[in-house]
Amino acid sequence: MASLEQARALIRDVPDFPQPGILFKDLTPLLGEPAAFRAVI
Repeated sequence: MASLEQARALIRDVPDFPQPGILFKDLTPLLGEPAAFRAVI
């Protein structure tokens, strides 16, 4: 089973999206790893 640290490593930061000053967290890579996804749900 994936740990929360492994799941956090999959979450990507996208600076300045959708506008300057916003830090968007992209969870899409997390959806491709079932064990990591289960760890956060």
